Amino acid sequence: MTMMMVAVALLSGCATPPRHFDKILEPDAVWQRAEQQHSGAIRAVAQRQQLQSDYAAIIRLSRDGDLRGRAFVRLAELNVALGQYDKARHNLEQSLRAELAPEHRRRALLMLGDLMERHLLNRAGAATAYRQIINEYPATPETELARLRLTALDHE
Repeated sequence: MTMMMVAVALLSGCATPPRHFDKILEPDAVWQRAEQQHSGAIRAVAQRQQLQSDYAAIIRLSRDGDLRGRAFVRLAELNVALGQYDKARHNLEQSLRAELAPEHRRRALLMLGDLMERHLLNRAGAATAYRQIINEYPATPETELARLRLTALDHE
């Protein structure tokens, strides 16, 4: 009988939330948290818009093909973060038309393959990007990764 009373007392203690949960659910505390996150989100959106504007200016004004290509890659990264996958694909394709340095071109091709594979569900497009890395850059770390991704695509 005593063991049963101890068990009931322990279980009833588990059913009540810890005291810090009371503070979490207070409307004032929830409001404060929301306001802090809101102002941070507003700053982040403004920062993203400024970045997009800066990268667009680089693309428009620069004669340096590598710099222009890297700006397209950065725009694509922003697009992916926002879930704008078609825009990301377009920007990556634009980057590949620029005169990217080989290390930046390999990275852009890997990003394109990953985007096609994971977000656009375009296995053929992903395989094309991975094969392009393998053909153009036969002995690089990106080539090994492209081979692995191509093998995984073939087995899926």
